[in-house]
Amino acid sequence: MKKLLIIAVVLAVAITFVHDLGSYVNARRRLIEGSREAAELAAGMGASSRDEAARAAAERAAERGVTVYMYNQDSTRVEVWAKIEVEDTWVYAPVTAFIEGRDADQVPVLEHYETSPLR
Repeated sequence: MKKLLIIAVVLAVAITFVHDLGSYVNARRRLIEGSREAAELAAGMGASSRDEAARAAAERAAERGVTVYMYNQDSTRVEVWAKIEVEDTWVYAPVTAFIEGRDADQVPVLEHYETSPLR
């Protein structure tokens, strides 16, 4: 009976780890791809107005669930700062909340910076 209990606990921990890791990796992938697509789209607009390019970048990123929270464009490149919430985690959210000193009910947020040369 004791062995069965130990196996059940180990199995539960392994399932939780795999589930949370999958949620994290999926969010990170969507964040990187979404911000890259946003930066490349805005950079490809080249001569368009900066506001139009920023709006287009934010819309493209939003298609992947990514939020562009800062945008910069100069004569040579486009820079995009984006974030995404890591949802559907069982242990990752409260553990990172404890480590980062934020409320446990707040969803963890990943951030990413992407740049692309103007075309």
